[in-house]
Amino acid sequence: MKIETNQGDIKINIPKHFTKIGLKHSGGLDSTILAYILALYKREFRPEIDIIPITLVQSTKPFQWMYAHMTQEKITELTGIEFGKHYFRMYESANILEGQDELVIELYNEEIIEAHFYGVTLNPPLDAFPLMLATTDDGTKLRDTDRDPLPNGKLYPTMCEDHLWQPFANIDKRGINDLYNRLGVIDELFPLTHSCENYNEHTGMQLDLSKHCGRDSCWWCAERKWGFSRLDGLPFDMIRPT
Repeated sequence: MKIETNQGDIKINIPKHFTKIGLKHSGGLDSTILAYILALYKREFRPEIDIIPITLVQSTKPFQWMYAHMTQEKITELTGIEFGKHYFRMYESANILEGQDELVIELYNEEIIEAHFYGVTLNPPLDAFPLMLATTDDGTKLRDTDRDPLPNGKLYPTMCEDHLWQPFANIDKRGINDLYNRLGVIDELFPLTHSCENYNEHTGMQLDLSKHCGRDSCWWCAERKWGFSRLDGLPFDMIRPT
């Protein structure tokens, strides 16, 4: 399966010997459109595979399961494809990637999945918005530099070993925007996704689960605005951050 984008082709080709396919699904923009693409792939090419969503839920950010579940239900409505059992776990540590890896390894060990997909994307260009260059007081860069584009036009691998695929590794949020529009699901799926992970420093909880904070200091909102020019279901110029 090949889907053209303005930043290169997205290719999905799962070997025949894999039928239990995990999907890291947070309910954000990237993993949701990947879930939709895998549902199309199952419907059109590999009806025998099971797509098994995997979500790690941080205790201070309980929205991950909620948005993942909502978007899965909508994708089933749009495609007619049912997802497999949704595996999720509450995690106390701030290192969510470590917790994700632990859960994924466990699912491999229990033979619940045989391979899996991860919707990681590139960072925007360094001049995209101020937070791209911002650092904390101790000099730590706010962005995840592991997602920065490689020098000299080099590309990240979209397949790691023989059982992990990251098909969006070389496109950024504007490429993801292009995917939503080319596949005709911007109105159906975009409003159901959630990117903001900002939280109230006093309560230690998400500011408002129903919307994005829109603050200039919020990395996730800044990247979403840069890629899609809006945060929730309204254009950005109609949003009034709280």
